[in-house]
Amino acid sequence: MHKKKAQKESCVICAQAEGEKNGTDSWRRLGRTRGASGKPQHPGFFCKCQSAGRAGWRPEAICRAAGKIDRYPDPLCRKLIQKLSEELSCPEEWIVCGNGAADLIYRLFQAEKPKKVLLTAPAFAEYEQAAGLVGSRIYFYELKEEDQFQIQEDILGQITPDTDLVFLCEPNNPTGQCTKHSLLTAILERCRGMQCTSCAG
Repeated sequence: MHKKKAQKESCVICAQAEGEKNGTDSWRRLGRTRGASGKPQHPGFFCKCQSAGRAGWRPEAICRAAGKIDRYPDPLCRKLIQKLSEELSCPEEWIVCGNGAADLIYRLFQAEKPKKVLLTAPAFAEYEQAAGLVGSRIYFYELKEEDQFQIQEDILGQITPDTDLVFLCEPNNPTGQCTKHSLLTAILERCRGMQCTSCAG
């Protein structure tokens, strides 16, 4: 029974990976995201699997922590932040730890509560969902197939004085494309000039 379940999960993961790579219909059938309006949006996937196995797998660390399994971890991650601050030689105030990228995305929107947000499309669906939860007006910069789904310089014109937050998916999910460094720098400078928050992640 366990073996059959594992094989089924493996097939779903393989179909997703193959669909993302080839742009076929197989990955579109696996799921579609829905925006704040409830209408189907761009297909999206929310889990990345490491085909090479668990990096730095340390089962002995789990055994050492077994005695504390009945205790909640520190939600502020104070010890982790302290260690990262020492390792990276930067102030602790610059570091925020979360329970995965999605957690940090939602926390950012809850903290900033942007009125107008610019997102690329397609992109990681959690951006749109987090923006919808705080009532943001969402505008999309459409990535085009003829441009290999890469951001072009015309995005700069969509970053206006009333834009509060620009969220770039780097590298893009699901296309895997990265924005050219020179254009990424220009986008960040444009955001600074418009006094809006920019995020790339």
